[in-house]
Amino acid sequence: MIGYLKGSSINVARNPSADEISKGSNVIWLSDATPHDLPLIGLKALNLGIAQRLKLPIPPAFCITTQAYRRCLESFGISLEEPHNLGFQETLQMGRLIQHSFFKYPLPVDVLSDIRNAHRQLTQQQEMALVLRPSVPYASPLFSRRLRPLLNIRGMIEFEKALKVCWAYIWLDEVVAYRFSQPQLIKRLDDLAIVVQPFVKPRASGSLISFNPGNNSDQEMVVESAWGLNEAVSRGLLVPDQFVWQRFLKKVSRQQIATKTTFFELAEDGSVKQSALDARLQKHPSLNEADLQALSDLAEKAVAGYQRPVSLEWIKTEKGFQFIQVHALPPLPAAVVQESEWERLDTLAPYFQQPFSPLGWSFLHPLLEQALQAVAEYLGITGLPSPAFRLVNYMVHWHPSVPKLFQQALAAFQTHQQEMPAWRSQIEVLKTLFKAQGYWQGLYQDYLAAISAFWAQDPATGEPETLLEALSHLSDAVALFLEAALLVRCLSDSSQNLISGLIQPYFQAQENPPVFDILFKGLPGRKAQADQIMDQTVEKIRSEPRLLSLFKLQTTSALWEQLQTQEVGPGFLAALKDDFGASGYFRTGLDPLYPSWVDAPHPILQELQQAIQHQRVFWDDRIPVQREELTQQIFQTVGPWRLPDIVLLRVILHLGQACVQTADEEAFYCSMFVPVLRRMMGAISRFLPLESKADIFYLELTEIRHLLQAPMNAFKIKELKELIQARKYERKIGNRLGGKQKLESVELQGLPGNAGQYLGKARIVLRSDDLKELRQGEILVTDYFEPAWELALTKAGGLVLELGGALSHGAELARQYKLPAVVGLAQATQQLKNGYVLRLDGGTGQISAYQATALEKQEEFVG
Repeated sequence: MIGYLKGSSINVARNPSADEISKGSNVIWLSDATPHDLPLIGLKALNLGIAQRLKLPIPPAFCITTQAYRRCLESFGISLEEPHNLGFQETLQMGRLIQHSFFKYPLPVDVLSDIRNAHRQLTQQQEMALVLRPSVPYASPLFSRRLRPLLNIRGMIEFEKALKVCWAYIWLDEVVAYRFSQPQLIKRLDDLAIVVQPFVKPRASGSLISFNPGNNSDQEMVVESAWGLNEAVSRGLLVPDQFVWQRFLKKVSRQQIATKTTFFELAEDGSVKQSALDARLQKHPSLNEADLQALSDLAEKAVAGYQRPVSLEWIKTEKGFQFIQVHALPPLPAAVVQESEWERLDTLAPYFQQPFSPLGWSFLHPLLEQALQAVAEYLGITGLPSPAFRLVNYMVHWHPSVPKLFQQALAAFQTHQQEMPAWRSQIEVLKTLFKAQGYWQGLYQDYLAAISAFWAQDPATGEPETLLEALSHLSDAVALFLEAALLVRCLSDSSQNLISGLIQPYFQAQENPPVFDILFKGLPGRKAQADQIMDQTVEKIRSEPRLLSLFKLQTTSALWEQLQTQEVGPGFLAALKDDFGASGYFRTGLDPLYPSWVDAPHPILQELQQAIQHQRVFWDDRIPVQREELTQQIFQTVGPWRLPDIVLLRVILHLGQACVQTADEEAFYCSMFVPVLRRMMGAISRFLPLESKADIFYLELTEIRHLLQAPMNAFKIKELKELIQARKYERKIGNRLGGKQKLESVELQGLPGNAGQYLGKARIVLRSDDLKELRQGEILVTDYFEPAWELALTKAGGLVLELGGALSHGAELARQYKLPAVVGLAQATQQLKNGYVLRLDGGTGQISAYQATALEKQEEFVG
């Protein structure tokens, strides 16, 4: 639908229908507000009304509704509907017209009459200062903070002027520009309500959040306070006092009392000014223990009423506390596990030993989560954490509860089997292994068929749409493999214990029964074949002096170069490729950034070098003989007269050995899809404006899809290159800092602003022009974060604030954009310099600052 402006050609839109909003609702008192009134009064007013019903200290107030706002626009001849059909410039033009109209034309009689009646009822016709707070009907606290309240409004004439200012303010150019940067904010542009409350001059003020944003613990509340008006704390204009309150112990566990040289108060013209604070109060806490107890009790009532975390803005007067704003927050994630508690996955599977690239992790992570969930459902396991996997310093880790859940489930199954009679236990184990084998073998067959089909294709000739579709099919195939591999790994460990438990009773009469582990070692298959090839290759190298000299003296990279140029090299490399062509090679990582053995045999050469240096043998011929001898001994001990037992045990042993053999070959199956993914991404890189094909590995899959579908211009190409360089640099210095050598650093301590860790270069920003120098992934360091700088956080990797606390506008923005943040860091802009490398921990408030020159001496950290 296209709206209209009466008597004009400018496009605007209409009011909602009578079904949406009841007529005559120009004013609603907060005590009468219900959730059904949200479109009329906005979220801020509704939350204050709910808080009143919860018996929280909310001053009496009424709300001038969005209906009254639209009636005023209609009286000016303006009607707004579906403004997303208007362009940005058209909306700016419309906004200037509306601002002009509010100050040129009188308000409609019915609206003015209702507002005056409510004003008289609130003030009881006495001289009373009021505050006007804008309220919008959607959850956008960051936008709401941009709509500043008008304070200390006295008298009806000044009140009506202030009301027009509030209504016109939302049409300022910078406000309109921000709304157009957030799609949810332009669904309607005539949705402004105004909350009218008595204004009380506070002695102290501040904010409270019902959990600790530094560690997301719901066992703690964080209170920040300062003397005077709440502008100081909410806008982050100074470093506040901070108190961490233990909710169940009902006491302060940590506090930091800031030196507060200034406070904020009202000037004579009603504006907010910063004034010098009495020297006696500068180091004095703005709240005492009794204050914190009273404030926390009120906050507990709000949490109980909302059944979720809350954020509160409060003032302290001579009569006690009052809440001036209430925000309900999203529920916290389940138990938060600290980064140091996550367990590395490479201790379980060697192909997770290499650091992951953005592309590799964005491809593998959802598939790992999907496979784990599928196997958990198969085994009847519930309560998996989300996410179960994450990167810590580029290495794959998993949640510590995951292995415990699987161990508990498998242990419960084994205990259940041990409580059964022997014959029934054998049948149950046989049924379990037989069913599982049919399940995972089907998955493996589908995976191998898909990989074979991919190897038969040439991605170099594909178009972007075709390649993306092929990538989706590859994801499906790898998901099948990961599900099968995880199930096999679980059953492999469990079946060895189960089978040993079934055999053990037959050897009770023997003083020294055999150890049954040998039954599951040295099994034939890909791994056995690869180990034998490795031994044969080692002997071949030792028998050829020219090869042996190369392997003894060269590094792996130099050895590769020499083998390509020396006379004996090409033939040796060709034979090596042929030998492993059938079996595959097991030392393969899962990240496509690194060439696999198919592309370059570096991992095989390194393994051969180590074998020659340490006299290592890969395959022991004695193990298969010992396994066969023990198998014969077992069935002789069972006895030929127990034919049913022998048949059952043979079948169970065969199924268990097949499961263990497949688990041993897990790495070989991994090595099949990584080269396919690498070839596919190389083909896709042809359609992207990259400086080299390898740059694609520093992009995530969602970013690649977006780049292929969205038109590119010079600005976007510049941003893309900055992003890639930032990720390369972060990876490089992360590797350098992860080394054994201790590097000199400057250690700084601020306040936790938002949990998370980040490593990147510092960028000092003291004015808006400095934002032009901000590069992708840099840590933005500033004294005070201007609301107009918000979009810069889409490029930043972290945030450091000299002023403000964890509940300031800057810290709230960091949480919105999921950036680690440190706040309240004294003289941050003086102590840190552009180009410093910062290791930032938003959960503890700690920063380690390094000289970039010392780090950049390290080689580029790529495969």
